[in-house]
Amino acid sequence: MTFAFQDIRDGAQSRARIYYIQFASLGTGAQYKPIPLPETFFATASEKPFPAISPTR
Repeated sequence: MTFAFQDIRDGAQSRARIYYIQFASLGTGAQYKPIPLPETFFATASEKPFPAISPTR
């Protein structure tokens, strides 16, 4: 599963983080780490990323 999360408790400093996790791990209490991206990956803090999936060949 891929999703973006932005913690509003960080206010104006909040940045979107992208996560890729196994669906089976939901509800297990596991802690997830975001995909490492450069700090300037998103031009503004309010950008809304949408993952795109492409078929394999």
